[in-house]
Amino acid sequence: MVNAVFAPCRVAEQRLTPVVLSRSVQAGTLVLLDRGVVAAPVLSTLVHQRQAQALARLKANQFTHAEQVLCDGNYLVTQHPMGLPGVQVRVIEYRIEPHTAERLAEFPSSQTSNHPDPRQLHRLVTTLLDPQQAPALELIHCYHEGIVNLAIGLTGKHIM
Repeated sequence: MVNAVFAPCRVAEQRLTPVVLSRSVQAGTLVLLDRGVVAAPVLSTLVHQRQAQALARLKANQFTHAEQVLCDGNYLVTQHPMGLPGVQVRVIEYRIEPHTAERLAEFPSSQTSNHPDPRQLHRLVTTLLDPQQAPALELIHCYHEGIVNLAIGLTGKHIM
């Protein structure tokens, strides 16, 4: 399912996110979010009000203080958004394999992205806390496959 809100370009994505969440997300849904809209209030709303789960890319400076390191080397962080219940999230850190980075470098980059660098640390955040039930590698594949499928669905073009 893809949902969108149309608004003037002056309106930030972060202000429109609650509209999409309130009308689209049902209990048990896994919501893929872009790093531009990931914030503690959004994650808290998904978990506590919608009984849904989230998986999103993270900016390099978000959720960096590990409270508990998990068996897979990733870690848990608790966020406390103002006026909302706290939410515990799992941060997954990974690097793209050199072979994959080489293949991805064959595709044109956008104005806001760089060619893949196998040395660069990538980060995802999820409300799926148990690495046994939701292994990191499966979540990494799920996120990237979801984004590719969204791009194909919106443009009608296969990019890989």
